[in-house]
Amino acid sequence: MNTGQYGSCQQCGRPIDLQRLRIVPHSRYCARCHHAEDTRRAAIEPTGSQKSGGSGEDGCWSR
Repeated sequence: MNTGQYGSCQQCGRPIDLQRLRIVPHSRYCARCHHAEDTRRAAIEPTGSQKSGGSGEDGCWSR
């Protein structure tokens, strides 16, 4: 907030949807970039590995 970046995606710079910010106020990425990052991470994880339970960086539960 102090730097004026709150509500802007750190990846693409677009505004983060207000509904998303209401649910996860500390979101760093818009839904589109968050999904792309999840997809990228899944692609580089070794086959057969499982993500540990719990919440991710933006408070969403692992899928």
